[in-house]
Amino acid sequence: MSAWRTSTRSAGEMNCVELRSTAEGFQIRDSKLEERSPVLNMTDADLISLLHAAKA
Repeated sequence: MSAWRTSTRSAGEMNCVELRSTAEGFQIRDSKLEERSPVLNMTDADLISLLHAAKA
């Protein structure tokens, strides 16, 4: 599992989502909650769909 990463567009703010890769795909969590945040497990296809929906 890789380290949690935030978007470079977040400019160091703690009000975004974090993402990391896993052997099965990706995990996403709320950066404000850090370790207390629920973690969403996503496949590659799930993440692509989420990103397309966010850009729409």
